[in-house]
Amino acid sequence: MDKSFIEAVEEHIKGTAEGHYGGRVQVIDLIQGQGILEGFAVGSIVKYIMRYTRTRSKKDLLKATHYIKMLYEEGEKA
Repeated sequence: MDKSFIEAVEEHIKGTAEGHYGGRVQVIDLIQGQGILEGFAVGSIVKYIMRYTRTRSKKDLLKATHYIKMLYEEGEKA
């Protein structure tokens, strides 16, 4: 049985944080510290959605959703 969308997103986000960076400084934290997270995230969302229209890759949707989650969480801080 396929995972739910939410389960897939959670797995993707967890894998990104652990797999790509493994304890090192994350570039997204530097971007956030500079106060440019919103623009970066919106650009990344557009990029991955546009790429999805060509690739039909669920991974592109997961990546876009990860950036949407970042925007959501950033908005909660305001």
